[in-house]
Amino acid sequence: MSDAIVIENLTKRYGEIRAADDLSLTVRKGELFGLLGPNGAGKTTTIRACLGLIEKTSGNISIFGMDSHRDSVEIRRVTGYLPGDFGLIPDLKVGRLLKYLLSLSDVESNEKLNDIARRLDLDLNRKTQELSKGNRQKVGIVQALMADQELIILDEPTGGLDPLVQQEFYSILREEQKAGKTVFMSSHVLASLISSPPAAISHHG
Repeated sequence: MSDAIVIENLTKRYGEIRAADDLSLTVRKGELFGLLGPNGAGKTTTIRACLGLIEKTSGNISIFGMDSHRDSVEIRRVTGYLPGDFGLIPDLKVGRLLKYLLSLSDVESNEKLNDIARRLDLDLNRKTQELSKGNRQKVGIVQALMADQELIILDEPTGGLDPLVQQEFYSILREEQKAGKTVFMSSHVLASLISSPPAAISHHG
């Protein structure tokens, strides 16, 4: 199968509000795909529906041929995910937190964790409550990539990152793509997706 994500006529309503409206798109395996749209356009809703974190109103989503609702546990097992509202456990050193999260996967080596943290200039010895917004975002990026999963889903990943760190982050994503990973990321800023650049950009407004 050559498709990583297939979304067909996705609609999600919250009462009278449509957070996603008849959205269809396909992300191929090994593609770096950017989902572009303004705040409130339904990007986060789409991502959460892909992972089975919310129930669709209508439509179908498959991830590597698995149903987003029925097979959500298995889908999350093969997915590295950065949510838009990533939170940190307080009063822990960053390295300890990341190693704990990594221990929940099948990966035993800290090598990738340490490498990405170094490239993003993230201090693993700082405590979580001492971190700036940009450094909290770096923690989220590291945890999404460190377990070496097949699919990487990133919701507004560049928020709070300075331009030099953003460029290093994009370099990391291109390396992940070259290694055969599929990357699906959202943004409301066109420049951030163009500078990646993703293999495809879908606008949903």
